[in-house]
Amino acid sequence: MKISWWSENECLSAIDMGSFFEKYENKTISVNDTRLFFKTLFGFIYKSKAGDPNENIREIWENIQTDIEEFGSMVFFLEVWESDIKIVFLIDKNNILVGEYEGIFEPVENFNHNTWISLTPGCQMKMMRGGLIQEPDLTRNDCRINGLVKIVTRPRSWIQDLFSIMDSSPMAA
Repeated sequence: MKISWWSENECLSAIDMGSFFEKYENKTISVNDTRLFFKTLFGFIYKSKAGDPNENIREIWENIQTDIEEFGSMVFFLEVWESDIKIVFLIDKNNILVGEYEGIFEPVENFNHNTWISLTPGCQMKMMRGGLIQEPDLTRNDCRINGLVKIVTRPRSWIQDLFSIMDSSPMAA
């Protein structure tokens, strides 16, 4: 498995360009925007960790810190079916990394929780439109998971925070 990490600046630039905001508002998001979605999410995570003055933005890091306290280190691998999209993000008390991987999912050594999630394009689109992946998505086989379900749900709060930021942003007006 080969991992290519995106830089913090690359993620912050995704916010500055406002591309995901614009596509979200114009309802022109496609599954091909998955990378942009995660760059935008992690751009806000980096801003949050740096102590952004916006309360909505700061909330993301507060939620992540709570997750780190409860679960320790976490690695998430996300694949979108019928595409070449494979996203990985790694979070612990010292690291926040996001990028893409090639090959077959392999657990990262020395991390408490390695979770692999595979989604249909429709399920990924639901996430990028602000919907939450729920139990019916699992029972319809729209999503497959290798890992603890309680860990899989952790990024949902971060994604909800992203949509709170977008809803309160002048860009979203």
